[in-house]
Amino acid sequence: MAEIITANSAETLSVFFRPGQDKRLVNSNSDSIFTFGDFRIERASELDTITGTSENLGFGPFSTLDSLDVNDFNPLVTQAYVSNRELNLPKTDPLSYTYFASFYTEISNSVNNILDNFPYAILSNTSAGNTIFDYSSTFNLITNKKTSTFKVPVSTLINQGDVIINSGSPITTNSLVSDTSKYGVQLSGVSSANTTVHKIISYNYSGAGGFAEFVIEGFLLDGSSTTSSLPFYIRPSKKRFEEFQSNLSRLEHHTLNDGSFLIPNVDDDGTSTLRKYTWPKTIDGFNPDTRGSEFELFKEGILKGANSVDEAKTNILLKTVIPENYLDFDTDTKIYRKLVQTYASEIDTVKNYIDAMAYAHSITYSGEESTPNKFLFKLSKLLGWNLSASFNEIDLFEYLTGDSEGEGNSHLHYNLEVWKRILVNLNWLYKKKGTRDALQFIFKLIGAPDCLIGFDEFVYDIEKTTRAVTPNSILSAIGVGSKIDDDGYLDFDKSDFDFQEGGPGRGTGKDYINQWEPEFKPSKRVDNIKTQVGDPLKGGTRDIINTKELCLTIDPARAI
Repeated sequence: MAEIITANSAETLSVFFRPGQDKRLVNSNSDSIFTFGDFRIERASELDTITGTSENLGFGPFSTLDSLDVNDFNPLVTQAYVSNRELNLPKTDPLSYTYFASFYTEISNSVNNILDNFPYAILSNTSAGNTIFDYSSTFNLITNKKTSTFKVPVSTLINQGDVIINSGSPITTNSLVSDTSKYGVQLSGVSSANTTVHKIISYNYSGAGGFAEFVIEGFLLDGSSTTSSLPFYIRPSKKRFEEFQSNLSRLEHHTLNDGSFLIPNVDDDGTSTLRKYTWPKTIDGFNPDTRGSEFELFKEGILKGANSVDEAKTNILLKTVIPENYLDFDTDTKIYRKLVQTYASEIDTVKNYIDAMAYAHSITYSGEESTPNKFLFKLSKLLGWNLSASFNEIDLFEYLTGDSEGEGNSHLHYNLEVWKRILVNLNWLYKKKGTRDALQFIFKLIGAPDCLIGFDEFVYDIEKTTRAVTPNSILSAIGVGSKIDDDGYLDFDKSDFDFQEGGPGRGTGKDYINQWEPEFKPSKRVDNIKTQVGDPLKGGTRDIINTKELCLTIDPARAI
């Protein structure tokens, strides 16, 4: 038997990506003889096994591994690996991140990691003078490509992240010189109509002239102006920014983008208050501040809150498991405490997965306390619903990222939101299957206003009739049928059809209604309520025939 090869499907996407169904078949030097589900029998295709002889063939009733010359029988193991950052635990609860470890330590590490790894942008801004000069633009009629060339005074640059702009620097990481393709140019300010991130074609730094020269795709400025005082960013590309966001841990992501935590009131009765610690961006508007009074206030506040969490809830391993005399003899650098925190952090990682198992079959609108997004498809299959992915024809990167800078409105996000709403309402939809409510739910799901949709159901009114005096019993005895009962209403037992048949080759169900002509003269009318009890004096609801006919229209004029 050959070695089992595991395909990490969690890191492999097909062009028709669906979370939980992104299987990858490992390349192998063999031919599949038999497949069933995720299992297969293969015959190796090396030269010494492909011959013209029939030594491995037989006419026996059964085939065996020997007769098939099979040297491989491997299940295709599809890993459903979920990273810790994909768990959907309550974001504001510190216990979702730590319990045995110190929350203070984890917050400190998160802040430091963000400061070290953030893809910083450079802002060109000045209160006097120009940020752009010698601007020119060209349009290639052959390739239909637009390019712009301009210079930027180095004196106008606010380089908070110390991005390397000097071509003589030996440092290659976080460098505009060596990683030019990872940066773009974007005008600053929401008031500007041009918020496109322009790809940098080439970059050159001139130390003698005190300026940086750029060649970018597209037109940065409108009109024929050669100078501008507009502020603009030399910023990371959307792809690089998305890579940074996707590699953040859950705590790092929440600290940077939200910062709301339930902090215990230590001096009170132990209740918790939701407090928000917003990381300021006062220096340049793009990067999180790395210095200044606003940053110091943020850092002091969130660390103070984390310390309150440790006093009341977390840091359990150090407080309850480790003897105090072990800590009393610790070194000045607190080596033992750091070692304990390392173990506690790893234990918390395992605990997070255990806590998330409680939500393996749960779906919520907010996304918290629910199964990981990549398992939505598998959960829907378990519940008997085959979800279909949208936006299949869209670029894969745009589908997965879209606007990744805090808005969360990628095509993947929209696709998952639709799936979540269907799964949250799945039990209700099953109960309402085939009813007006279930169909209207689909339109409400996509946000269509009620006035846009015309949705009419119908019933048929019949006229009570008088039949011959001869009773049905006598008519039956002589072999003559009648569709009129003794009270003058429909005798459903005499129907030529079991129900209102419809579909390909069977019509629209009208045959069931037409059979009651001419005795009752069925008259169709709109009835969108269908909750009539009926008048006992008029035979209850015996003068009404229900029908499955619908009229569904989309009327923009009504919406306007």
